[in-house]
Amino acid sequence: MIESNHQATVLIIDDESALRELIVNSFQASNFDIEAVGSIAAARTLLNATAFDLIIVDMNLPDGNGVTFSQQLRASAGSAIIIITGVGDETDRILGLELGADDYIQKPFKQRELLARARAVLRRYHQSRAVVQSDTDLESKTIHFHGYSLNPAARVVKTVTGESVDLTTLEFDVLTKLASHPNTVFSREDIYKSASFRTGDPGRLVDGLISRLRKKLYDASIAKEHIKTIHGRGYALTA
Repeated sequence: MIESNHQATVLIIDDESALRELIVNSFQASNFDIEAVGSIAAARTLLNATAFDLIIVDMNLPDGNGVTFSQQLRASAGSAIIIITGVGDETDRILGLELGADDYIQKPFKQRELLARARAVLRRYHQSRAVVQSDTDLESKTIHFHGYSLNPAARVVKTVTGESVDLTTLEFDVLTKLASHPNTVFSREDIYKSASFRTGDPGRLVDGLISRLRKKLYDASIAKEHIKTIHGRGYALTA
């Protein structure tokens, strides 16, 4: 378990001081190393000096949008991200996931729920960055498809020219599942379970994730779509 052998570092960004204090107290009591700030500017100052395992960011902040900031973090910080917001529209939640968040929680929420979500996200985060301890050839573990190379151990996808494809944790997990079993049809429910979505309609969430994967693979290769829709059954990655 992560919490027993690693004191995870967490940054909370929320302009509500009372909520920040509640989260700090709750996470400290659960053996997390946590910092809290009330603005994106203050967060940037901290991030310039400190790396965090998890960043919990409010969608609406006085000096910027948390979703946009999470997208920037995904490209630079390498941290797991949870977005918190008072907005209840499912579209906003899906947008947050699409732009880089690993999970999303709506205010008001119980501290136990936030802690549970944080632990789940951190488990995926640490698994995705696990260092291969042996000196075995990583190339032998790499999956090749349509000019891409996918290394499950290193959690890296590269194009034929060696450029990395920027994927979220959920996107990487789903692509690995599909690429590991070419021409195998997976139902939306299969994909939903394997990707560890927290909440929401399975069909809509999976369809959105597949759409984003297709776009990223297409943009990276300037080629045709490789993930096919098998009508009435699900999705498959062609060999």
